Amino acid sequence: MAIKYKGKMFSVESVKAKVNGRRVSFDRINENGVAVMLALRGGKIVMEKVKRVALGKRLLEVPAGHIERGEKPEWAAKREFEEETGYRASKARMLFSAHMVPGLVNNTHHYFLLTGISKGRLHREFEEEMEITLVSPKRALSLIRNGKMVDGKSMLLVLYALQSGLIKE
Repeated sequence: MAIKYKGKMFSVESVKAKVNGRRVSFDRINENGVAVMLALRGGKIVMEKVKRVALGKRLLEVPAGHIERGEKPEWAAKREFEEETGYRASKARMLFSAHMVPGLVNNTHHYFLLTGISKGRLHREFEEEMEITLVSPKRALSLIRNGKMVDGKSMLLVLYALQSGLIKE
């Protein structure tokens, strides 16, 4: 295995493996993982309109952020939520974990329900351009159905929360 690129958030590594009895080589992205958060204010979902430079547009997303090396996912969820939204959560309950792009990336997305929401301290990274918005569960579901919410992690968490009764349409 040889590292081809090492950056602040991830690295790219050339990996050799045996598949169907043959030796193959492929590139793998290594990342510590991501914490994805669901939080409610007044019955509405705390969401972000995020400028995604790679796509050249803004996306409506639930808050999420990278897990630092050695950091527990629940700590990352609470830290990232406050940094990005300016709200603080007293509790982070793990809902589930998922591999979002397992053929290319070896990270795990950890999904949390945050509760005990109060005013915190906004502290975004300089490259984060976003606007906080509150969206009713009914509106979020409509945005998913109409193809207006297209961020996969956000869609998955909103649909999970509706299906499991964490939020009501």
